[in-house]
Amino acid sequence: MRINLLKLSVMAAVVTGTLTNCTDSADTKVDKAEEKVEEAKKDVVDAKKDLEQAKADSVTDYAKFKMEMDLQLKANDAKIVELREKLKMEKKETRDKYDKQMADLEAQNAKLTMRMNEYKEGTKEKWEDFKTSFNKDLAALGKSITELAEKNMKK
Repeated sequence: MRINLLKLSVMAAVVTGTLTNCTDSADTKVDKAEEKVEEAKKDVVDAKKDLEQAKADSVTDYAKFKMEMDLQLKANDAKIVELREKLKMEKKETRDKYDKQMADLEAQNAKLTMRMNEYKEGTKEKWEDFKTSFNKDLAALGKSITELAEKNMKK
């Protein structure tokens, strides 16, 4: 009987200890969970600030790029107008020869202007692809205008 009483006492001590630890553990878990929630809220606030800053940077980058490209597109228009004025002094055959090329260059410049104005905000990767493609197309157009001007000057 003493053994049973001893077993029962040990068992009661183990159960009591376990229940006490579970209660402490539950309170500790709640505290830790509350801390994690607060930390997560701070992370969300920080993430929102970062997102707003990234959007502002993106808008600024777009506005700056658009302004630079608009200047280049207007410069292309001015060069084309200048070439047309110079061609007015040439023979009709020469004017006819270059007139179609000039019209094509004007159309390409207008198309690039429209592309720039119609660009919609997207991912950073999409923006970088757009800038690269646009710069490449604009450079090709500028080269074509320069080559046409050089051909005209040689005559």
